[in-house]
Amino acid sequence: MDYTKLGNNIRKERLKQNLTIEELAYKADITPNYLGKIERAQSKLSLEVLIKIANALGITSDDILSHEFKKVPQQFIDTLNKNLIVLSQKNSEYIELLNVMIDFLINKTN
Repeated sequence: MDYTKLGNNIRKERLKQNLTIEELAYKADITPNYLGKIERAQSKLSLEVLIKIANALGITSDDILSHEFKKVPQQFIDTLNKNLIVLSQKNSEYIELLNVMIDFLINKTN
């Protein structure tokens, strides 16, 4: 996990909401010193603290961790969904074959 990016994401959201370190720390029930260390990647945080910070900011932990996920462009997802609908209308066995192929590719890359 990239704690520098995680800390930067927390800081960006805190500043976007015009909160001081002290205000966010109070809302998250952690010390301002600890929050500052998290933002500067000088301290790691537990899942519990991540959730506390996310809740205090009114966002999800996924929003904070977004740098960890590779985003798939919405246009690609829309095209894939459209193609799956068309494919399923032609022959349901094609969907089963496609699932086997996807499973193969996933397992091959792990």
